[in-house]
Amino acid sequence: MTDQQGYVIRIYAANNSAEMQELIKVLVDTLKAKYPAGGNIELIDVLEHPERATEENIFATPSVVKEFPEPARRILGTVNDPKEILLLLGLFAASEP
Repeated sequence: MTDQQGYVIRIYAANNSAEMQELIKVLVDTLKAKYPAGGNIELIDVLEHPERATEENIFATPSVVKEFPEPARRILGTVNDPKEILLLLGLFAASEP
């Protein structure tokens, strides 16, 4: 799989706050250079859609799930630095700016 194929990320949170929207914007902007094909980042409010969290076995928020590119990875808890999120998800190497 190549960087040309994009990415799929889901963020499970207890609300759709302005802070979460800003996080998504920063993640998308950061990923544009590495993934020219784009991708999908979905914010799922578990208070409005608890069934989505149950289907994915999400029991704590916030949780970030990377489905693609493989391997799938999950982060539980608050991470304030978008680049750290991407590093933990395996979408960026530690040496990348």
